[in-house]
Amino acid sequence: MSLVEEQITQDVVEGTFSALSKLIPAKNKPPLEKYDLSLIRRKYRSIESILYLSFFVLTPALVYLLTLICTNLQRIYLNSKLENVEYIFFVSPWAFTIPLIFLSLIIFGALSDKVMHAIGLQIGHNEEEWQVFYYDMNQRQSYGREIDDRKMTKYFSLVTLIFTIPALILAFDNYSYITTKSIVTNPYFSFTEKSITFSDIQKILHITRFKNKVSKQIEQTSSHYLVITKDNQKWDTLNLSINNTFQEEEVANYISQKSKNPITSGVHNIDDLLDSK
Repeated sequence: MSLVEEQITQDVVEGTFSALSKLIPAKNKPPLEKYDLSLIRRKYRSIESILYLSFFVLTPALVYLLTLICTNLQRIYLNSKLENVEYIFFVSPWAFTIPLIFLSLIIFGALSDKVMHAIGLQIGHNEEEWQVFYYDMNQRQSYGREIDDRKMTKYFSLVTLIFTIPALILAFDNYSYITTKSIVTNPYFSFTEKSITFSDIQKILHITRFKNKVSKQIEQTSSHYLVITKDNQKWDTLNLSINNTFQEEEVANYISQKSKNPITSGVHNIDDLLDSK
């Protein structure tokens, strides 16, 4: 990053904290003048170290654990719900991981605040002294701006939950399965299933490349299959997950056999979201 970019980034961050200090100003300011802040910082330095270390260790672990739980719950639910199906495609784990990152930040923030407070009282045995340290730490992290940290966390949590809960519900309900007669899919932004009969399939493409919209160059992409019907409906395995790549190839061959359409190589054209040879 160049010096100009670093300066712009710093200006944006400082401007954001400045705006927050006006929107959510800190209240009930502790008596900082009664304490030597340099001594307070040294005394509670271990808490800051624990906070940063636990953030970079526990947050990724929590995201991984919650993603594992969500993906397995979806698999258990669909395997028990669906009968007489040949193959099941589940949503990509990333559909759970992305909203769970934000949800994990909320969980970590709520737990760390209580744990830090408990540890702080064990170290200092003084509630007022702990509040001075907590206020000073947040002020330093906010470029010297006086922000009501707890209120900001509540607002962030509320806004995050408004987006993450629907995203997780949509991901949980995103799947596809193959029967002996059709491909049935439940798209991400839908709660109803759609069916593509094998007789309606016009083309089956094996996609390993895409056309870059900016450079207009053909580039490599993750191997996946795209089914196109006679009325231009599409079913894509790119954002779906099956046990392994070999089974995905097996499914494509199964669809090809049932629809009597050969599998051809395709290039994904981002300009119009169509695929062509």
